[in-house]
Amino acid sequence: MNSTLIDSNVLIDLLDDESEWRSWSDAMLQFCRDRGPVVINPIIFAEVSSGFTSADRRFACIADVAASAGHPCLTSTSARTLQWPATLS
Repeated sequence: MNSTLIDSNVLIDLLDDESEWRSWSDAMLQFCRDRGPVVINPIIFAEVSSGFTSADRRFACIADVAASAGHPCLTSTSARTLQWPATLS
């Protein structure tokens, strides 16, 4: 089974309620998820993380994106110990 690496732009769209690309990014994430695991790597995690003022908020938001990708077992606590590539679904 192949996995799909999710780009930081997709994650940023999903984290931004006002992004004009949010619905497209959500649809593409679901499309990829239906075909196998979706993952992020440390670089993508760092790119997305730079917009947060605290580590707790960063991990909570990544966990929220994972939950919306159908992987609710990734919590803000478990996100702190992600193994790379981190599987979102």
